[in-house]
Amino acid sequence: MKKALNTLPAAPDDAYEEIMNRIKNAGRYSQGTAFRTLAWICHAARPLQMDELREALAVHEAWLDKE
Repeated sequence: MKKALNTLPAAPDDAYEEIMNRIKNAGRYSQGTAFRTLAWICHAARPLQMDELREALAVHEAWLDKE
């Protein structure tokens, strides 16, 4: 845990760049899920609770399984 804390980005902009790079390097399905999740969070009328976000992701994945 200490090692992980020592490798945290120094600034919010650095964290943002690291996250975006990880998303861009993910597979197409993971990339789409990550960007849709960010959109849900950013466009929510209020801050989402973790269980609400989990439910939204579960419904989305169940929908994809039916295609």
